[in-house]
Amino acid sequence: MQKENKPHSARCGNIIFSIMEERSPSYIINKYKLGKFANSFLNLDPYEAFFLMSKDKIEPENPIFRDPANFISHLQFPELFLLVFPAYDWFKKMGVQVKVEGKYIMFRKNADHEYSPPYMVIREDDSISWKELLDMGNLSFLVIDDELDLTAFSMEQLEPLGKHQPPPAESYKVASDSAHILTDGNFPQWMGAKIGKWVYLNRFERSFISSPKLSELSIEQKVYNDLTSRGFIIRTGFKYGANFRIYSGELEDHADFLVHVFPEEEQWYKISRAVRVAHAVRKKMIFAGESQGKIAYRKIERVRDPLSTSLS
Repeated sequence: MQKENKPHSARCGNIIFSIMEERSPSYIINKYKLGKFANSFLNLDPYEAFFLMSKDKIEPENPIFRDPANFISHLQFPELFLLVFPAYDWFKKMGVQVKVEGKYIMFRKNADHEYSPPYMVIREDDSISWKELLDMGNLSFLVIDDELDLTAFSMEQLEPLGKHQPPPAESYKVASDSAHILTDGNFPQWMGAKIGKWVYLNRFERSFISSPKLSELSIEQKVYNDLTSRGFIIRTGFKYGANFRIYSGELEDHADFLVHVFPEEEQWYKISRAVRVAHAVRKKMIFAGESQGKIAYRKIERVRDPLSTSLS
């Protein structure tokens, strides 16, 4: 590193900073794992500069930029910066190196390690569409709430498979024309609810047995039919705020998953609520929807400690 001239200075774009406490650029680089020294300056990106400003380690020479609002408004993408910086600040306080690419943030212990997989940063009231979730594949998210607390989630594509092999719907024979209450029928024992010596079928079970045309089915019914064909026992998920709860094994076991049929668009706080409820009752949360005429599934889970998970 070339000899540094005092007073030491830093630079972010066209904004020049004084390094406080007579610290050198090498001290900042080594202690905070950020910045690069070149052309007699500690060169910083906007996240690095704002982080050091917030800790009173550097100060803009132009008094205008000492107001954080003026600094942010001077940036090329101020709204994006306001979205991502709380996540950046959180990771920097954990003592790791951080890299930002648009809405995505990555981190690593030091230069000898690989960066973590990218986390997409979003706000609690942001909405996301089913198509966006499908296009993202396997991805992790950092959701920032209005108190600037972060919650991490992982998402992965899923092809759920159960252990049951139900007969095709057209083979079911029912004694009741309405198929609401059955006195006789060749259907799985898990299907329906008992009313004395009879069996009551819910709307999904009735539709499955009657085998209407695919074009006449609701998206919820399509998901029900698909999960049945995948070998699951399906029961209502109402008690848990979901469409279905599904069992790969027997009803005496715990349900493996809660299934929520994803609307065209959903806010993240609702996704978080569903995931937290599923975790509390020892189940995994699956979101389901249609994609190119088929049913697709995405499993979303909370990541309790993204640092230990990604850096281990």
